[in-house]
Amino acid sequence: MKMDKLELPYSSEKHGTLEDYLSLAAETGSTPTFRRYDPYAKLWKEGYLELGKTLIRLRSHHLTQNEDESHVERTIDYIVRGEYAIEKVEGSKGYENPQKVLKRHIFEWEALNLASKPI
Repeated sequence: MKMDKLELPYSSEKHGTLEDYLSLAAETGSTPTFRRYDPYAKLWKEGYLELGKTLIRLRSHHLTQNEDESHVERTIDYIVRGEYAIEKVEGSKGYENPQKVLKRHIFEWEALNLASKPI
């Protein structure tokens, strides 16, 4: 399946396996994007998340109060510290459970610096 642009976020119905999706993201130069916790668990189980290296970027969009109704994107970055531990890069320190963070986060998240081959 050759595409110029990857439709985001990941969906097994649209993209097939997680491995297929990550290959397609690499081919198209797209950042792998997901929703909720399940993809994080799969990425961990299959060895794509590297401790201290992989970054999880939560993205959210807010409508401004201006007349032009422009959108503002906010991001929060977390570094992967373990299967059940992520740590904010800026701001309050301490580990959080990705299961709780990603379940309550209704917007998309990106996975940066994934292992190219599962470890």
